[in-house]
Amino acid sequence: MFLLFCLAILTGAANPIQTAANSKLRFQLGSPFLASLINCSVGVSCLILANLIQGKFSLPQDVFSSTPLWAWSGGLMGVFILVIAIVLMNYLGGLKTVLITMTGMILTGIVLDHFALLNVPHHPFDLNRAIGLCCVVLGIVLVFKLPQLIKSGQPVNFKLSEICLYPLGLFSGALMTLQSAINAVLSVKLNSLILTALFCMSLSLILFICIGFCTKPGLKNLWRLNVKGQYWILCGGFCGAFFVLCNAFLIPLLGAGAVSILCITGQLSCGLIIDHFGLLSAKQRKARFSQILGLIIILLGIIFIRLL
Repeated sequence: MFLLFCLAILTGAANPIQTAANSKLRFQLGSPFLASLINCSVGVSCLILANLIQGKFSLPQDVFSSTPLWAWSGGLMGVFILVIAIVLMNYLGGLKTVLITMTGMILTGIVLDHFALLNVPHHPFDLNRAIGLCCVVLGIVLVFKLPQLIKSGQPVNFKLSEICLYPLGLFSGALMTLQSAINAVLSVKLNSLILTALFCMSLSLILFICIGFCTKPGLKNLWRLNVKGQYWILCGGFCGAFFVLCNAFLIPLLGAGAVSILCITGQLSCGLIIDHFGLLSAKQRKARFSQILGLIIILLGIIFIRLL
């Protein structure tokens, strides 16, 4: 169980690395869609290589007729998640976007667990999980330094036009959790986690190519790509493939709620480390004691949700 927890946290840690790589690509290519296209191309290439090594490209008989249409929707959800994130970042900023998205992830995971939807293990919402959820929310507040923002006279303002976008952020977070649960179902049908991730990312790649054709400046800016020795900017696709694979593997074992919170813990931890040491070309921002305390409280919440 401990190793599964560590894997889930490591899975979440891949997200900030992917974001940093995509940010660099977006700066070079001048388009978030082209950056995502490169991201998916690398991910699909890695998964094809993994399938070649595994030697398993054949599909079970009657897989298309026996698999519901919604089970193939993971790649489409990935595109929606990115597009919504772009919209929310423009109108809400990074802080509010992350907070509202994380809220959607956690709530959806708890609902899936409570009603045992999409073949997720049944974990009813009880007092322990309620206490754990409160700990997680408190920890996230501390990690994002909301008390310091308010104390400094820069409170988080809530405008009516922004509040109307909050359901979209919750929907995006819900899609993240649903995508993982749906991919777990598809992996059972295909009898392969790698094939599942390959189908998911291939569909996303096709859709991003279509979006690239339909938006300015088209695909011509792809020729501007120049890693200049910083080969890590191409690792976003590998991180995305790793995220899809591990979530599909972990959700049937730990439950959607626990996996969502563990991934968030890894995401926040890795983000703090990147900022604290100024890694991956990020601006150095020293971690505060309150942020470290927030992570500890989130871990305490995980204990209540999953172990007690």
